[in-house]
Order: sequence, then C-alpha cells, then structure tokens
Amino acid sequence: MKLGRTLNKIAVLSGNAPGFIGNRMLAGYTRQAGEIILQGATPYQVDNAILGFGMPMGPFQMNDLVGLDLGWRARKLNGIKPEDVPITARVADKLCEMDVLKPREPNELRKPVSCDGLRILWVGKPKK
Repeated sequence: MKLGRTLNKIAVLSGNAPGFIGNRMLAGYTRQAGEIILQGATPYQVDNAILGFGMPMGPFQMNDLVGLDLGWRARKLNGIKPEDVPITARVADKLCEMDVLKPREPNELRKPVSCDGLRILWVGKPKK
C-alpha cells in the first residue's frame, strides 16, 4: 500500500486467489454482456453501450483482441466440466474446441471465423 502511495497510484489489497485480479474483476462484466446477447442484443450494440459509459473498449471487442481461448484455457486448467461451463461461454468454448480460431492482428477485429459451414461474424464495429 505504501508503494502505491509512493508511486502516486491507488493500491488495492487483494486476497490470494487464482487468476489475475483484473481478469477476476472482468468475469462478472463479461458474463453479464453474454447474458445480454442471449436476450437478443448484438455484440455491436453491447460494445457501443459500454463505450457510451466512457470505457475504452467493449467486452466483445476485448474478447476479439485477447482471444476467446483465454477463458477456455482457464476453465480447462481449473477442471470445469463442459456441462458446468456458464451458458454465456459455451459457444466460445465450442469454437475453441473445434480449433477454428486463428490469431488476430489488431486491425483484424470482428472478422468472420468459419469452419465446415459454421460462420460466426460480429456485424459492425463499435464507434470510437
């Protein structure tokens, strides 16, 4: 805490738990975004709403950038069974298991991913 004050930063005390604190903080945020999608919103709409609140990036744009495999690998390492995966992560996990995801470049956000007729395409791009 003292180091944070010395660096003129806000320090946060965190308990010892699996995963980076930032990822744990984002878990609820991205889970809720996934639930909104299940109710009929598009990733584009969710990302734009988040940008409207002043966030630099929406949750789906962030997932496009970091890769859907990040959460999938974490769930696999933690031994979470497929039937226990949250409903909001099941499509992403299935895509990872099908190995249809390819590395992205920063300017290739929201490009289609396809494999044997399966096509996922986030339509539109969030406004800046």
